[in-house]
Amino acid sequence: MRPLISIVVPVYNAGPHLEPCLKSLLAQTYRPLEILLVDDHSTDGSSEICQRWAEEHSLVRRVPGTNRGANGGRWLGIQAAAGDFVLCSDADDLTHPQLVEMLYRAVCATGLPCACCRYDTFTGTALPDPEYTGPAAEAWRDTQPRQALLHDKRVDWGLWNKLYLRDLLTQDAFETGVTYNEDLLTNWILLGRVPGMAFVDFAGYHYRQHSASISRRALSQKQLDDQITVACRIEAEAAGTSLEKSAGAFRYEKLLYLYSLILRQRDRGPFAETARAYRERIRRDFSAMRSNPFLSSSMKAAALASGWLSGPYGFFCRHFLEKR
Repeated sequence: MRPLISIVVPVYNAGPHLEPCLKSLLAQTYRPLEILLVDDHSTDGSSEICQRWAEEHSLVRRVPGTNRGANGGRWLGIQAAAGDFVLCSDADDLTHPQLVEMLYRAVCATGLPCACCRYDTFTGTALPDPEYTGPAAEAWRDTQPRQALLHDKRVDWGLWNKLYLRDLLTQDAFETGVTYNEDLLTNWILLGRVPGMAFVDFAGYHYRQHSASISRRALSQKQLDDQITVACRIEAEAAGTSLEKSAGAFRYEKLLYLYSLILRQRDRGPFAETARAYRERIRRDFSAMRSNPFLSSSMKAAALASGWLSGPYGFFCRHFLEKR
């Protein structure tokens, strides 16, 4: 008999995207399955949709939320989950009908406690899902999963394209005190607890891009602080291990990204002090990072431009990177 798998969906003002998301989750080929909707006091009618779907569908349960953000909602759902494995979904995205099936098969084939697949992005309506008949799962062992988390874009930082054994999931991994890059930090913690991770090379998760996404909101100081805090924590925890240089390159890339993010703002005044601090760190660390094998040539070129050619580099960021 196959184990029950729980899908946890934090819901807050998901609007017209919620019901398509739920339909795609109910279309999963895997059974037995439960879908937990963590209803986080929406004001746009999403709460009523959660209640109605819980009443009309036996696989769906509504879990009252407490306005603690996406990861806080995920933790509430995980606590209520009855499954042996847990997968998370955002309330405005779509899933391939074989997502859960393929991740579970990957876990079984490799004997590892978690599995991951690729994702793709879409706007409007996602394309129809073809049946997946591709290669079997790869087994990434030891530090490979954490390495991939930092540098392999197929893996991404999100929790939504990964299946985890329920026993691995603990409160400290989800309630980390950060709002931005919280998925990254949670996955870094969880992947440090496993002997390896299975990877299936198919796009099982469809990430919706739209203007209301949290990743597209106006820049704030907290957004900058959280992201650099997470990158620095990862670097500190990797110190003295085989991941030290990889984590160092990741932290430096994050610094370059955040500096460019400030330069893209039309009003950079509120972030002027932070920008100066970032530029100083970019310059200070460049000599060490120049020989880091995990830092690409393009990132090294960006470091030179941002550290010593800030005027022309700022023009480039504002005119060519504004919407990225």
